Amino acid sequence: MGLTLSFETSCGACSVALSDDKEVLVYMIEEAKHRQSELLVQMIEDALAGAGAHYNDVDLIMLTNGPGSFTGIRIGLATAYGMHIALGLKIGAISTLTAMAQGFVEEKPAVVALDAGRHQYYVQEFAANGEALSELQLWEEAQLHGYKGCIAGNFLLPGREVVQLFPDARQVAMYTLRHDVDSGGLPQPLYVREHDAVRRS
Repeated sequence: MGLTLSFETSCGACSVALSDDKEVLVYMIEEAKHRQSELLVQMIEDALAGAGAHYNDVDLIMLTNGPGSFTGIRIGLATAYGMHIALGLKIGAISTLTAMAQGFVEEKPAVVALDAGRHQYYVQEFAANGEALSELQLWEEAQLHGYKGCIAGNFLLPGREVVQLFPDARQVAMYTLRHDVDSGGLPQPLYVREHDAVRRS
């Protein structure tokens, strides 16, 4: 089996991971707000070099397709599409929250959340094994305050404890080690607030 190349650009960082069918071999991350487009390809090449591998050793590209920064999501998908066209690589994608849940362990169900701006949050409930227990939703701040269980996310919430959790490529790679991946087509961006996506295009 070949290698899986994972990357994550949906929020402020740019991260890359390379894994085989047993473990994550290389992981790199850079704080890269507004710089993902200039860093991502070089980081991919550095990760391959770090593993002593080449593009022809890669079987699958995995990434997050949202929600998150509209620009960041597009950068990740455009890079994956380009590699698919140039190298014939298959692409798989998972939501940003699904990726985050792979890096969070809680004995009871917990909410994983991502700051959506304007006192709103992208929210999904997950079991301790990272399996989704609800659909991805957009919550108001008051709804998040009212949640009785553990909250993990990339923000601070006055009056509530929030386990700090940020999306990265290692989480995406961990997902591929635990699940079969659907790589039968080209993934599309996942926009929870469609009107924002249209307005910012």
